[in-house]
Amino acid sequence: MTRGILVWVLTLLLMSAGLVGVVVPVIPGTAIILAGAVLHKVFLPEYLSWWTVGAMAVLAAMGVAAE
Repeated sequence: MTRGILVWVLTLLLMSAGLVGVVVPVIPGTAIILAGAVLHKVFLPEYLSWWTVGAMAVLAAMGVAAE
């Protein structure tokens, strides 16, 4: 497997686990989704900007505050 495919698979797994975590109260869904975005940005920087990751971080913080 190439590195790009591996990063895409890991990102999709983290995003899927995060979506499950949004529904299941035990799993921290917003943190897992944010971790997937940061992982994707670090290993494949041409697809996301840091502004997008920052906006996701703000939304994750708002989600944690709302809980």
